[in-house]
Amino acid sequence: MTSVAEWLGTIETMNLRRGLVRLAIGVSALWFVFWTFAYVLHPPSSLNPEPAFTARVAAPGVVVPCLIALLVLGAWVWVGFRSAERSRS
Repeated sequence: MTSVAEWLGTIETMNLRRGLVRLAIGVSALWFVFWTFAYVLHPPSSLNPEPAFTARVAAPGVVVPCLIALLVLGAWVWVGFRSAERSRS
């Protein structure tokens, strides 16, 4: 387990550009997953009235895919911030 001082010492060796690019792509992908499962696959219509926003967002058909995407994209973004020296070892 590394201490905060050791972690702060590794900031210079972190690959911030790669990590921030992955963070931007990850946030965009997570928004795409949320939008797809919340609005595209279950669009409101005159026959299917739109539920409340909280009911739509908290539905298992939206939460589960978003959590899976968050885990996968979060790991991918986290690895992107690692330095080249740490990722080789």
